[in-house]
Amino acid sequence: LKSIEIPSTVNEIGIGAFQNCTQLMEVKLCEGLTDIKDYAFSRCTSLKSIEIPSTVNEIGIGAFQNCTQLMEVKLDNGLENLTREAFAMCTALGMIQLPCSVKMIGKQAFHGCAQLVDVQLHEGLEAIGRHAFFECMSLYRIKIPSTVTSIHWTAFDACSQLLNVEYGDDIE
Repeated sequence: LKSIEIPSTVNEIGIGAFQNCTQLMEVKLCEGLTDIKDYAFSRCTSLKSIEIPSTVNEIGIGAFQNCTQLMEVKLDNGLENLTREAFAMCTALGMIQLPCSVKMIGKQAFHGCAQLVDVQLHEGLEAIGRHAFFECMSLYRIKIPSTVTSIHWTAFDACSQLLNVEYGDDIE
């Protein structure tokens, strides 16, 4: 399986549906999809990009975990929660822009994304979970929106290049 298009008539991708499809390079998800369940695309090591439609409000646990060639992720408004390990160990991911609808970044959501340099968070985000960006060793700057009321004390643990943290309009 190298390419798949999920039609708009499908509203859920089940637990582990495409897990370990190591040859899967292209996935097209259509509007109408509401749930991407746990480990749905985990270990799809040839997947290079993914666009999540606006009808998806939560990405399940480890849904894209260990997609080691995943370089581009487009998240549309409508997504509210990035659950635990959603993009953990996506070692080629260089940039992520979370839409303003995202309220929570779950535990280890981007753990081990060693090439992650650019993280764009927007007003509306409320919480950043434990080890959310653990071992994102290329991350050197981040701006935390003023709507964030909870940052776990290990959220940026082992981010050895993180030198500049901005909060709202103030630099800390």
